[in-house]
Amino acid sequence: SNSRFTPCTFLWYSMTIFFDGTVAPCPQDFFGKIKIGNVAEDSVASVWNNGAMRKMRARMKRRDVGGLAPCETCDILTRKTCMGVPTNYLSTFIKDNLLVK
Repeated sequence: SNSRFTPCTFLWYSMTIFFDGTVAPCPQDFFGKIKIGNVAEDSVASVWNNGAMRKMRARMKRRDVGGLAPCETCDILTRKTCMGVPTNYLSTFIKDNLLVK
């Protein structure tokens, strides 16, 4: 539900490039269902800021992921978090980032 919706941050810091240059906006899009460009045809910077990527970001900000596979069924958007960290990762996060080694 949108009551617990947390926008996906992948759209602002990563993209997935497949063997043929096809770019998907997210590493969770294993099969490249959402194609936003191709780095064999355009530069990485061009694809990163193209219209398709900007539209994806705008839709994510609006919580409008209906019809976007795999986004509309992705658990990343609705999982419980504490200060942005998924609660099921908290112990690992604390151990890896906060405890002195």
